[in-house]
Amino acid sequence: MNHKGIKWIMHRGLSSKFTENTMESFIAASKIENIFGIETDIHLTSDDVFVCHHDKTTDRIYGVSHEIKYTDYDVLKKLGVVKLISLVELAKLTNKHLFIELKEYMNVKEIASFYHYYKENQFSNFTVISFHRENLSSLRELDPKIPMLLLDDKVTDDNFEFVLKFNIGFSLHYQAINEETMKKILTHQIELNVWTVNDIKLVSKLHQLGVRCFTTDKDFTQDI
Repeated sequence: MNHKGIKWIMHRGLSSKFTENTMESFIAASKIENIFGIETDIHLTSDDVFVCHHDKTTDRIYGVSHEIKYTDYDVLKKLGVVKLISLVELAKLTNKHLFIELKEYMNVKEIASFYHYYKENQFSNFTVISFHRENLSSLRELDPKIPMLLLDDKVTDDNFEFVLKFNIGFSLHYQAINEETMKKILTHQIELNVWTVNDIKLVSKLHQLGVRCFTTDKDFTQDI
């Protein structure tokens, strides 16, 4: 195995070395020449600002507890919470592909807000991911072409039918990957990303099965 042909996605930025979902982590990831993309999680604030953060609340990362959906961005800004648009601009400057996870279930109005936000800010080179099928199906109704991946920890008949119906790919936990799963995915030419792979031996094993896109906390570009 060599590095060429592998798409590396940095999980919440270069989160093995810097605090996740911060500008420091995003900038560090963007400076890695051979990575394909940067992954982040987004929430909507009480004043309708999309921000990059994994949890519903800020306490784990920032030591002060605010529930994001009930908090104005000006409060979160003082903690260091990053606006999505700041990451979008960084990705444009550094030619990195963004993987934007819609972290919570979003109603139709909130999905429409995200869609208009994307259109107004002229996002390019990005993929939307989510565990919530309703988020993806609602967004697909607004746009037939936005790249999307369903996050899941396994492949079932039900979610397989869903991705085919809505022209969506998979973002799967590495434990879901086996020969049978890969045969099914490759036969139907479904886009696949695998998360979160932090062991180079596991990368090699999955690569042999046909995986070419990996979400990771680490910079493996110097190891292959």
